[in-house]
Order: sequence, then structure tokens, then C-alpha cells
Amino acid sequence: MNARATSPRPRARLAALAALLVALVPGTLLAPTAPAWAHAALVSSDPGDGDRVETLPDEVALEFNEPIADPAYVVVTAPDGVRVNSGDAVVDGTRVTQDLDAQGLALPAGSYTLAYRVVSADGHPVSGEQTFEVATATEASGQPATGSAGSTEADASDAQSEAAADDDGWDATTVALLVAGIVAVLALAGALVLRGRREGSA
Repeated sequence: MNARATSPRPRARLAALAALLVALVPGTLLAPTAPAWAHAALVSSDPGDGDRVETLPDEVALEFNEPIADPAYVVVTAPDGVRVNSGDAVVDGTRVTQDLDAQGLALPAGSYTLAYRVVSADGHPVSGEQTFEVATATEASGQPATGSAGSTEADASDAQSEAAADDDGWDATTVALLVAGIVAVLALAGALVLRGRREGSA
């Protein structure tokens, strides 16, 4: 009689703890992935993607939605594959600028490729690529040539190798934390079930 009278108590306690586990599971699953949603995003650029400018600008600028860690990498490639970025990119909060220099070379008009790789506030690398059109070719002396040349296909293979594609998936640390959280929740649930059975049979 006494055993039957007390048996509902451990079952009620087990049910309450199970409900608490169910409430905690979504937080356990989402917590490790929250930083992955905070990656920096490119807001604007100068020249903008697809813009057409008369001559090669002295610099390009990228504006992001959050501060960027230093260093950042920007590679600008001419249609003939020549890199025209000069020196290191300069990071100023959310803004990244990169000087350009023809270096006395003759550069064709056409599609120039801008590739970048930066690190967002959460430590995640973010990279991308865009193009802009230069209407006037540059002479070997560094002065713009008269007349405009036709647009040429951009060769961005070198730039792409330096600014790898952005990894939007979960990294190894995130996956490890997620698996550890699930295992911990399952282990706790098993322990509670076993304890409830022991108390119920007492």
C-alpha cells in the first residue's frame, strides 16, 4: 500500500524534468550556430559591381555592415591577368580601401576583377568577387590612351586563389559543440529515466 501511494511522486518529478529537457533542447541546438549568422556582409563598393568608369581609379573601397579585422586582402586584376593592386589593403572600421597602380604598364580597357577576403567580427572569413568596366586603356607611360578599347574577358584565376569562396557552412568547432550538446542532453534524459524507474520500483 505504501509503495502504491508514493509511486506517483517520482513519476511526476520525472515528467517535470523531461519537460525541462524538451525546453532546453532548442537552445542547445541553436546556441553553437548563432555566431555563424553574424558574418560580415558587403554593403557597397566604389566602383560598384558592374559599374563603368572612364579610367582605372586610384583606389577601390569596400564598405561592410560591421567592423572588419586587420589584415584584409583585396586583389584587382586587369583583363590581361595583371594585378594592379598596390601595397596592403587599409582597414578603417567597416571600410576597406586598396590602392591601385598601373605600375607604368600598358593595360587594356575592359572588365577588371575585384576579389576580396576579410575576417568578420565573429572571426569567420568572408570573401567575394565582383567586376567593374574601365572604358579607356592605359599606355605604358602610365597616361590614358586616346580612344576606348573593347571589353575583354576577365581572367580572375589568381585573384580567386587568394580570395577563396566564402564558407557559409558550419565549421568543425560548431559541429563538435552541436554533437556534444546532443550527447549531453541524451545522457541526462537516460539518467533521469533510469532514476525514475528505480524510484518507482522502490
